[in-house]
Amino acid sequence: MRQTTSSVATIDRLINRLVASERPILFGHERPDGDAVGAALGLMWLLRGLGKRVTVSFADPLSANLSFLPGAETVADLPVADHDLIVALDGSDERRYGANFSAALNDPSRPPLIAIDHHKTNTGFADESWVDSRFAATAQMVYALALQAAWPVDQRAATCLATGCVTDTNAFTTDHTTPELLDAVASLMRRGAPLADIIREGIALKSEADAMLWGRVLATATIEDGVAYALSRLVDRNAVNASEGDGSGIVSFLRNVRGVALSILFVEQEDGQTRLSFRSNPDTDVAALALEWGGGGHAQAAGATVALPLDEAVAQIVPAAKRLVSASHTDSGA
Repeated sequence: MRQTTSSVATIDRLINRLVASERPILFGHERPDGDAVGAALGLMWLLRGLGKRVTVSFADPLSANLSFLPGAETVADLPVADHDLIVALDGSDERRYGANFSAALNDPSRPPLIAIDHHKTNTGFADESWVDSRFAATAQMVYALALQAAWPVDQRAATCLATGCVTDTNAFTTDHTTPELLDAVASLMRRGAPLADIIREGIALKSEADAMLWGRVLATATIEDGVAYALSRLVDRNAVNASEGDGSGIVSFLRNVRGVALSILFVEQEDGQTRLSFRSNPDTDVAALALEWGGGGHAQAAGATVALPLDEAVAQIVPAAKRLVSASHTDSGA
């Protein structure tokens, strides 16, 4: 396996693999967010423009706020079957792509596997990987690849790729929003991406269930020693008919409370496990905390799933978060 940061040669190798394929299948990670979906659908439209027969596979359904994307209706949970190239997008760990991907990964007769990802915790599971955490979004990487390949980028591809860039920076409000990201989005707008619609549909709009869940989850919030955390409990989600993905924006909301260095959303799952979502300020690296619990992500945005019930997860992880905040403040001289 080969894991690299950006170089012309690396991107050219991936371009050559994509061009040589006829039936690529594109996988995005479980619980798909705007970047995973935007990168996958954007690459789908780019490759269809080259005459490729492209399939997009996600293990979980897309959320309602991404249904506006061109091609969203084509996404399904699909096996590799007779495809001739596997492309993994925006997932740092092979376990995050679902059962169909895992089955292919363990099949010695599978087609080649390439990965495009901007998470520094990528495990290098692909035959060849382009991994570069300097990019704010995997969709931004796909656009850079398209520009290097001189592929045509139509409005459908531009809309999907811009959505990945916008949602993964929370509408340009995160610390990894770079001038290069803004340049890419401006270029995609010139190709027809409707920025205002993307922000409204992809970020601002909430379902009634999501809005009602916010009140219940925020009622559980605790803030102490620079750490803010809240609980998304099954009983609360069931009471308002909310999905597991509803309330996801709460972790960023809590991170923005004055005096908070690190926030955590604990999401109780049906199988007795607990999903963790971490956010932090620039001087606190939550990717390390996520890795400690079997997850991964970015320095200021990461996640994991632990085989612990909700109460035990809180009891074990909150003290670890407090230790990280204390150590980070000591190192920074705060």
